[in-house]
Amino acid sequence: MDSNKFTHEQLKRRKCNLIARIIYEVLEEGIYAPHTRIPEMIIWDAWAMIGRSSKQSTYREHVVPLAFLRNTSIEMYKAGKTLNDVEQFWFDHYLIALITNKEADRLNAIKGLKTGMPKAWKMGDDPRERLWKAEIVLISNNSIKLTG
Repeated sequence: MDSNKFTHEQLKRRKCNLIARIIYEVLEEGIYAPHTRIPEMIIWDAWAMIGRSSKQSTYREHVVPLAFLRNTSIEMYKAGKTLNDVEQFWFDHYLIALITNKEADRLNAIKGLKTGMPKAWKMGDDPRERLWKAEIVLISNNSIKLTG
């Protein structure tokens, strides 16, 4: 197989489609809600990395928490959204940032932000708002465009 056949963006899109299908199929089967860590085994960090807070940043943080992504996907399907809608949601919101351990502690200490987004946040708002609430500012990774 040729690993250079696809760009990072194309690979991320393909894997977001796979995640959207997994969630749909699990819901369709009525067995359980899929584990929140499944996407980490499917989407490489390099495809989702949007930046870091400093040169000392080593803590890997999901900009939008995985539990929020999974739960919102389930709600989207129940509301009649399509697989393509859920795929796009994952593509726009599965983002990784490197932050410091202190910043991670500060973020997790703010009520609701460990596994959720700010109360006023809605689809279409900037996914980084959760980090901003904890006063975390990222140095951009220009190789990946931030959409959303």
